[in-house]
Amino acid sequence: MALWRLPLLLLCLLGLTLAGCSPAGDDDSAPGDDDDSVADDDDSADDDDTGSNDDDSASGDDDDSAPGDDDDSASGDDDDSASGDDDDSAPGDDDDDSAAGDDDDSAAPGCFLSTPASFVSVAKGQCGMTPSGPSFCYWPLDFDTATFTWSYSDVVELGSYSCSGALVSASGASGNSYSGSWDAAAGLLAWEGQDYRLISPSARPDFYLDDVNPSSSSVGDPVSPRDYLQKVSGWYFGHAT
Repeated sequence: MALWRLPLLLLCLLGLTLAGCSPAGDDDSAPGDDDDSVADDDDSADDDDTGSNDDDSASGDDDDSAPGDDDDSASGDDDDSASGDDDDSAPGDDDDDSAAGDDDDSAAPGCFLSTPASFVSVAKGQCGMTPSGPSFCYWPLDFDTATFTWSYSDVVELGSYSCSGALVSASGASGNSYSGSWDAAAGLLAWEGQDYRLISPSARPDFYLDDVNPSSSSVGDPVSPRDYLQKVSGWYFGHAT
């Protein structure tokens, strides 16, 4: 072999050696730092290759500190501190997976009530006595921003309440607790074993008492306390009111 061919042969061998040592699966076609400790990285973002199969298709840092895929589909940090999927599908704090199940970051449901709200019982209940026996009337139930008033039988209960979604929990000044649930389809509030319908506050008299004067034009109708007294006194004195 001619000596002048020896340098050319050495250069060819050196070229083959360098080609054989090039890392597989990384084309370095995009900016970023890659130490090539794991194969199959397209370098579309920054990746330290501490875990397997990171495509880094979105901005952020995938640390792969636990099983699962950090897809960076929304803002926030998916720490993969436990099994499960942090999908960031709603605003707020990312799930930390501290308990079993999936937290979708949904907000607490609002109250069905738009205060002030007035209800009246669908059925009549006893609300007092007349000379001929018990009187029956519709029981009113009113809600303000944070307080409620419930008139039933011969009792008027005042107190505070809380509401979440279709559920109401109340505590009266008497120390008694009450609850109710709203049925939107039926348009009724189930309150302490009775159904109540929503009415306009202006449509309700001061208090529902039945007109018991058989001579009056409104006998059997609900009337206010003042009208009730006038009609009952008229009954006693034998004249219509």
